[in-house]
Amino acid sequence: MDINDIKSWNNRLRKLFFSIFFLFVFSTAWSQEIILLNGTMLDSETKNQSYAWQLEYDEEIADHFKYSFSYLNEGHLPDHHRDGNILQLWVYQRILDQRISIAAGIGPYYYFDTTSASEDSPVSDAHGLGYILSLTATWNIEYHWLVQLRTNMVHTKNSIDTNNILIGIGYQFNLLAPTREQPAGPLEQEKMINNEVTLFMGQSILNSFASQHSYAWCVEYRRDLLPYVDWTVAYLDEGDNNVLHRHGLNTQLWLIRNFIYEKLWFGLGGGVYVVNETIHKDISVNSSSEPASGIFSMTGSYRFYPGLDARITWNRIISHNNLDTDVILGGFGYRF
Repeated sequence: MDINDIKSWNNRLRKLFFSIFFLFVFSTAWSQEIILLNGTMLDSETKNQSYAWQLEYDEEIADHFKYSFSYLNEGHLPDHHRDGNILQLWVYQRILDQRISIAAGIGPYYYFDTTSASEDSPVSDAHGLGYILSLTATWNIEYHWLVQLRTNMVHTKNSIDTNNILIGIGYQFNLLAPTREQPAGPLEQEKMINNEVTLFMGQSILNSFASQHSYAWCVEYRRDLLPYVDWTVAYLDEGDNNVLHRHGLNTQLWLIRNFIYEKLWFGLGGGVYVVNETIHKDISVNSSSEPASGIFSMTGSYRFYPGLDARITWNRIISHNNLDTDVILGGFGYRF
């Protein structure tokens, strides 16, 4: 990775971070929803089909307007295994006695596409920016549950264009949940707790057509900086998958939201991962080691007892030598 690559990654990360930060801070948080969808995708040019699934967080910012952040996995097409992250702005209208909501959203799609490159470098982890237009119909049923039908139209300059049809279920959380500055009753004693140490175990998956995997572990220190912002530093060992063994230190800034009166937390993070890489050259990988990679993460935690929580984190390691990985971790943290 040269200095221009680092500057390019930092600029993209900074723009994404501040865009989401603006929405987090200035949102009135009238309602918060998490939706899991599953369905099918179609390559607009070749008409090849595959599965697709999407995990999305929605938040209202005004009457008839909301924003969302989501992860979209577009399955496995010939020469394309693509997924990515989406930030969208939505306009919506409720009909039929407020039970049905019709919405249209548009926004940028930062994708990661595992594709064929050349004989010397058989796999390429292509990173790029496109945009996505979505239409949804959502039925609000009892006890905060909802069912949603969605179509996504994905357009990119340097990758494939696709259409997705998805259906899924979601949950709407309590309105106007308190922030860290106003903790709810049972967790009042955590008001001054700002630190967390978490030990993780999990799996690292190489973004290749073979999806080589290995055991991974991580130890993380987390610090609450502001009501909506965390900072972490962590040591991550991704294990050895017979193609790559990578480990090192990473640091990230996180945007954090809470639900269910500070018991359930959801966060998005991004930062820099300083690495030590061992690449097995006998496995047809034409890559050289790099000193640093980007890292983008999503996390969720549940505080089941004051001072203790369970946490799940998904990390996407964004390399410049065609060795991207997904690292999925779970563990327990101690807050002090």
